[in-house]
This record gives sequence, structure tokens and C-alpha cells, in this order.
Amino acid sequence: MADEGSTLHRFATGELAWSSGVIVFIDVMESVRLTARDGGLFITRWIEQRQAIEDLFARGDGRVIRSTGDGIIGQFSEPRAAIASLFEAMAMVERANTDLAGPLPIAIRVGMARGEFLTDRQDIYGQAVNLAARLSGLGMPSAIIVPEDLRADLVDGVDAEIEDLGTCFLKHLEAPIRAYALRPVGKRRLPLMPARNDAQLVPTIAVVPLVPIQGGPARDALGDIIADELISALSGSPYLNVISRLSASVARQRGLSPGLAAEALQADYIVSGTYSALQDRVRATLELTERKTGLVRLEQRFSMPAEALITAEFHGFDGFIAGLLQAVLRNEVQRVRRQTLPSLESHSLLLGAVSMMHRAGRQDFAYAAEILSTLMERHPRETLPCAWLACWYTIKVQKGLSDDPAREGNEASALARRAMDLDPDNPLALAVAGLIETNFARRFVDAETLLDRASDLNPNETYALLHKAALLQFTDRGAEAYPIARRAMMLSPFDPHRYYFEAIAASSAFSAGNYELALAHADEAIRANRLYPSGSRVRAATLWHLGRKDEARKTAQALQDIEPNLTVARWLAKSPAADFDVGNRMAAGLRGAGIAEN
Repeated sequence: MADEGSTLHRFATGELAWSSGVIVFIDVMESVRLTARDGGLFITRWIEQRQAIEDLFARGDGRVIRSTGDGIIGQFSEPRAAIASLFEAMAMVERANTDLAGPLPIAIRVGMARGEFLTDRQDIYGQAVNLAARLSGLGMPSAIIVPEDLRADLVDGVDAEIEDLGTCFLKHLEAPIRAYALRPVGKRRLPLMPARNDAQLVPTIAVVPLVPIQGGPARDALGDIIADELISALSGSPYLNVISRLSASVARQRGLSPGLAAEALQADYIVSGTYSALQDRVRATLELTERKTGLVRLEQRFSMPAEALITAEFHGFDGFIAGLLQAVLRNEVQRVRRQTLPSLESHSLLLGAVSMMHRAGRQDFAYAAEILSTLMERHPRETLPCAWLACWYTIKVQKGLSDDPAREGNEASALARRAMDLDPDNPLALAVAGLIETNFARRFVDAETLLDRASDLNPNETYALLHKAALLQFTDRGAEAYPIARRAMMLSPFDPHRYYFEAIAASSAFSAGNYELALAHADEAIRANRLYPSGSRVRAATLWHLGRKDEARKTAQALQDIEPNLTVARWLAKSPAADFDVGNRMAAGLRGAGIAEN
């Protein structure tokens, strides 16, 4: 009873108190052998190292509770601060060892646990202390051993490299525990995301939740809401892989810089930013950073009512998203132009080629085919280069650049077949094959089967929808085609090749006999890309059918500057619509607008 009374007295006087946190137990490995070998030299060296570790803990939001002999017991409020200080302590000890000539090197092992414990002026007591000490016995140089509850709070490849040691039996503990070894992130770092395939053909982007500049915790969700808006919009793009918000949120939780976040997430680009919530308005700044160079490729500031973020009609970030896609494609094109093809990553080659094949310049268009051919040689088992090169041949004929449309149609068909042989279930390959069946073989039933198959595999495959709309409008089914073209535009509202979408929507409306709607889309296609002839062809024919003959003739004159060899006969020869009413109406419109018959 006397002992119990003494303990109660110590609680009452404040000498003994409960506390909680993370306990670290540091022990010098083989200290007995070091003492026997180096005697006072080892002891002197360890005292110096111990003092440096105590100073390090104090700077890192920790404290040393007890330091005796060859051990140190310390306390931290949270595990990541403890890990950072311990890794620095290990590195400091290793650096000191490199200066040694004769003495044996000092190595420390560390155990870490979390829980409640008692402290007084001289010592620390409790289960967490015992567990940390026992875990240190499992240790090896440059490793921290932690139990399962601490490991659950850590991210492999960001906080540490984490190795599962399995179920371990510890001295004086009845039940075995699951233990993990933590090492600094370095040569063997395990990335947050799975290792990417060398043949990755689309760049990866991560959007991390925005960080508040000011405002209470109740406003913190705004950073996640903004990130969700951006991720949702970008996920529909065929030009990007978008990392999930759950994975990207880890970067914000760890306070990583954009460059480190991109490295941990293995993203080629990362979107980050800050926001402030003042009264009822949100102000935000968004940045797009390229991992390889660390350069900010796009920055934009916003100011909006806070409640606008959660409305279904919110489109406040549309301009940033459109600018982001343009910036990524422009950056990849610049990389293709600056560097030789063998040194470029595959995703840069693919995006550069896709962007160049939609550009006006003939030199860029020709170079796109060279790039895609290089990709096919580099990745002979990959589907996308074959599919895009097949698409390139189709666009070449559509642009009027081909001297032998029949031969190049055969090239396109062969490439499409090769793409489907490589991956029969690739939606893009099926969509391109459907386009080729429509444009060259004129096997409309087979084309529709391929396009429907692509849409079944991926209902959001925009090119399958676009090519289905093209097929339908060619065959007098414009009323069916137009809603499909609109759906494709809705799924990819910020597509850098928007003119292509608008041109197909214009043709679909023309096929349906809705000339006012056809004219509106044709104008948008021309505004986006004046040198793509399809929009101007539809505009000239539409204006003639609307009775606006002078405007039709002016459009036809501009069209002939773009497509000097255009005649009505040549257009009919290459158009899948030639045998249908829509083809006759288009030919009549072009003829009336002043395009020569032969």
C-alpha cells in the first residue's frame, strides 16, 4: 500500500503524468564489441553523435526523454516528423563514419511505436515504450521498425520505402505482431503509382487538391471540390491518363511540391494551386507544371461565388482545361521538333504526331506520318500507332492531299487490319477501321458493325461516335447522325481538334436538311481551322441552298484557295455520299456556288 500511496503522491504533485505520442527507441548495434575494441574512442564518438541527435530532435518537433549509455528514447507528436528526424540522424551517423580511418563504424537501429505512456523527471513507462524497444531489436542499419498501426498512416514511396517483415515474435510479448521496416526513399524507392510501361503512349496528369491560403478548416473541402471538377473534365480526354483523386490527394497531405508530387505519382504533368475563401467568394490560382523540366506551362487565376462550384451548370474552369490540353499538345510538339526521334519518349512522339496531323502545314502533316512509323518500329506490338497512321491516310485523302486516293485507301485499310489484329478490342482501332470501311470500301453495314462494337466497348470513345455520325450522314441518316455528333462534342468539349467535330456536326445537319444549323457548325469549323476544306465545302453548299448565292460564291472562291484541284466530279468520286440524296444536294450546292464540274 505504501508503494501505491507513493505513486498517487507523485501523480498529485505532477512528478508523474500521462502523455501520448510516438515513441522512438534508438540503440547502438554491437555496442559491447565496440567498447571492447575501441574503448574510450567509441564512447567519445557516441557521446558526440548522441548530442547531435538530441539537437536534431529538438529542431524537428521532438524531444529526448531519456539518454543513457548506448540508447536514446525520444518522443514526437506524429510519425512523419519522427521519421524525417530519424532518417536525418541515420544519415548524420553514416557521414561521421566516412571520416574514420581505423575505428569500427557506429550503426544505430530504431524501433517506433505509438500510444500512451507515463513520464517523470527521470524515466518513461508504458506499453508503447516496451514495444518500441522490442522492435528496435529487429532492426538493421538505416531502418526504422514500426508496427502495423503506424504503417497504415504512411505512404510507400513518399514517406519511406516500406518493407513488410511479416509476423514477428518479440521478447516478453505474448502475441506476435506484424512489423515493417522503413528506409529512406532513394535508389530502391517504390513509387506511389505502379511502374509505367515503357510503351506508355499517352502522358499522365495528376490534379492535386488545392491548398488554402487562408480560411478555417470548414473551407478546406473547396480544394477537393475544385480538384474533382478538373479531374472529371480531363478524364474524358483521349490525350491523357488522369490519376484518381484518392492517389493525388496523398501529395497534398504530405505537403509535397508540384515537382516532388509529380515524381511520386509518376505523372508527366501535374495541376496544383492555392485558393482563399473570403466571405462568399472563392479566389483560386491553378498551375500546370511539367515534371521533366519543372517549368510552369500554364497559370490562371479565378474569382467566383463559392456556391457556383457545386451547381450542375458550373463551367468556370472550361478555359483553363482547354488551355491545358493545348499547352500539353503544344509542349509535346515542341519537344518533337527540338529533339531527335530516337531520344524521345513514346508518349511525346504519339501526341506530337496526333497534333501535327491536324495542323494546317503540309510539312507538319508529312512529319506526323514519319513519327508514327517510328513508333510502329519501336513498339511493333502496340495498337495505337497503327490506328493513328491509318487515320492519317484518311485525313490526307479528305484534305485533298493525295495523288492516289485508292492506293492510300488500301494503305489505311491494311494498317487498320493490323491494329485490330494486335488488339481486337481496342475501341480506337475499331473506330478507325469503321471510318475506313465507310470512306474507302463503302461497306456501310460492316462499318456500322465496327463502330457499334467500339461504342459497346467504350461508350465514351469520341472517335467511334464521330465516325458513326459521319457514316450516318453520308447515307441520308442525318437526323440520326446529328445527336451522335453532338454527344461526341459533349464528351470532349475541349478537344484541341474541335474543328473536326464541328465539321462532322455541320455535315450531319446538312444531311438532315437543317441548313441553318449546318451553317452555324460550318462557321465554327472554319473559325477553328480555316484550312480544313470540309467546313468550307459544307458552308458553300449550305449558303447556296439557303438562297444566299453571293456568299456561297465567296466561300467557294476561298475553298478553291485551300483545295485548288477541287471539282464536283472529283468530290463525288471520293465521297461515300455520292450515291445518296445528301451527295446530290452537296454536289448541286457546290456546282451552284461556282465549283467547276470537271
